Amino acid sequence: MGRNQRKKWQGKPCVLCGGNRLAETIEHAPPIIMFRDQQRPAGLEVPACKRCNNGTSELDQVATFLALSQAPQAVLGSNGLSDYELKVTKGTANNSPELYSRVRSVPVCDALGRVVRTAREVELAKETSEKIALWSAKQSLALWFQHTGKIASHRSTIDVEILTNAKRPSDTLERVIREMGNSRSLSTSRNVTSEQFCYKVSVDPNGSFAIIFAQYHGGFAFVSVVKDCATAKLSRKGLQFKVATNAHRGLHLLPM
Repeated sequence: MGRNQRKKWQGKPCVLCGGNRLAETIEHAPPIIMFRDQQRPAGLEVPACKRCNNGTSELDQVATFLALSQAPQAVLGSNGLSDYELKVTKGTANNSPELYSRVRSVPVCDALGRVVRTAREVELAKETSEKIALWSAKQSLALWFQHTGKIASHRSTIDVEILTNAKRPSDTLERVIREMGNSRSLSTSRNVTSEQFCYKVSVDPNGSFAIIFAQYHGGFAFVSVVKDCATAKLSRKGLQFKVATNAHRGLHLLPM
């Protein structure tokens, strides 16, 4: 991080753990590694303490590998791995083995119902799902801050549903995503925008909760609900995972 950037962010509250710790770094949401050859456009950068930022570098790599491996061209096996994808794959294999509980081939049909090829469908292992839920909650808090101008407090919760080619959204959830309107991305003159990252945010008029949808490389995605109200942690209804944050523990899973 350059000197001017450090001066801009140092001393501001961390937006990822309730605002009670001072920021020392910049959190990029999504991280730089998520973009091919790490060519990330500017934007969606928020102040973060070192614990919240640097403590999840393994999660950044796992999420990136999941996104790249769930991209349509990877699922269909239509292209070989690029040098960058190969580097991410090797790094993930070394640092985070056994990501999947099951990998299987499934038929792909054309409009007439004829099988034209097969694709790889993967189910995440329990530990992998929990890691990705924490990563998704982190991205959600950054997007919450970006779109509300507020730091989610220590009383907030983030409900998360992880979507892969083996875990599709329910009809209700799919309708909610569709009704959220057009997707956004990072602005850039390079061709690294919506095909690598797009998102939607819908904030309640009272500013007490937001619904977030984010998708990476056209495959892996998550839906989250950020709730920042006094009764947030009393509720156990929601999506697949429930995450909380505070200055003492940072982001952590709540029992369901």
